[in-house]
Amino acid sequence: MPVLTVDGTMINQSGAISRYLAREFGLYGKTNIENTTCDIFLETINDVIQDMMKYYYAQDETKKAEAFKSVQDNTIPKFLKYITTILEGNGNTYLVGSELTVADIAVFDILDRFIADPTTYPGFLNAYSAVQSLVERVKTVPNIKKYLDGRPSDG
Repeated sequence: MPVLTVDGTMINQSGAISRYLAREFGLYGKTNIENTTCDIFLETINDVIQDMMKYYYAQDETKKAEAFKSVQDNTIPKFLKYITTILEGNGNTYLVGSELTVADIAVFDILDRFIADPTTYPGFLNAYSAVQSLVERVKTVPNIKKYLDGRPSDG
């Protein structure tokens, strides 16, 4: 279980930790509505992850194949269309407000998982140039780039 300890206080639950850190480092938006919009993205990503877990943890091969098809044909395209719509409505730069937020980082994180597995999700971003631009923008943030350059490969 993920735990973050701050001044002797233990914070558990990955969502609570990410929101705490986002607030601590100015990545949670500037207004209450921007904070809430970040929450909407974090919850939407949780929905995508729940759909993916149906595939990854299915025991029955038929159910596993059905879950994968649903993720590939429904979940991912719906998510990418939603992200595209939000980006286009916000000037094609960031998902919330005019600066990088936890929403951008969380979307990057889940998309990076798909990018890392090109055999399972080949070319899934090809039709989504605004989303591709967001991915490129986030991965060049200095501390994110530093992490990405030094992270161990799964292979």
